[in-house]
Amino acid sequence: MSWFFVADTHFGHGNIIKFCKRPFLSFEDSGLCDLIERGTIPHSDLAVTPESIREMDECILNSINNVVGADDNLVIVGDFCLCKNGKSNGKKSRAEEYREKINCKNVYLILGNHDDRNLLKPLFTAIYENYLFKIDGQMIFASHYPARSWDRAAYGSWMIYGHVHNAYFAQDSGGLSKYHRHVFEKGFRQVLGESLANDSLIEELLSVVSSVNGIDLTVDVGVDHVRQGVPFGTPWSMDDLRKHMEKKKNAWELRNNIFQQLKKG
Repeated sequence: MSWFFVADTHFGHGNIIKFCKRPFLSFEDSGLCDLIERGTIPHSDLAVTPESIREMDECILNSINNVVGADDNLVIVGDFCLCKNGKSNGKKSRAEEYREKINCKNVYLILGNHDDRNLLKPLFTAIYENYLFKIDGQMIFASHYPARSWDRAAYGSWMIYGHVHNAYFAQDSGGLSKYHRHVFEKGFRQVLGESLANDSLIEELLSVVSSVNGIDLTVDVGVDHVRQGVPFGTPWSMDDLRKHMEKKKNAWELRNNIFQQLKKG
């Protein structure tokens, strides 16, 4: 019985395809998405077709069923399907249909902002607001929303999340977001002045600033965290998570040791 983790499946949610530019749009619709990003046209000018939604649903379901066995354990870290506050039989039936298409019997749900507890509770082995799993001796804190600190964080527990659709990839990977990079670079150039603010020095300063990022044992397990060579929607296995966290281990231990020393001082 292996464990797998995924987030932000958003089954049945057409708008998520254009908001996150998921690979289920036609060439023309992708062009419209570019115009939307530039602010040239409003989001309402692009209506995602039912065919695109079905393609997304089938792709994610196939990716899950191709790696997760019937007797394995699957944790969906929020935003299962577009059925929030659903009270009609139609929404309930749709949620049941998506759940039934997942072959795994043991599916746990960490509630996201698009999930209705009362509607979805009967469909899953268990549902939680957040939960601290212990799997093969490893503590894993699962929350739909990314956290800066969490239970057992100082003792090597991992934090898996969704919700932000891989917007925090740069921070998780030791870099700066586009916004923070812009703000810091602008500030450095203003403080240093035109004579000192050469590109090389700015990059060095940005490197120092970014060194505080990416050393928490965190990862976005959402489907929009696309991994090279891995089909869209494929859940993360424990081996996937171990390999990912191993790359951060040395930097995390260094920072954790500094934190402990500062506490004593």
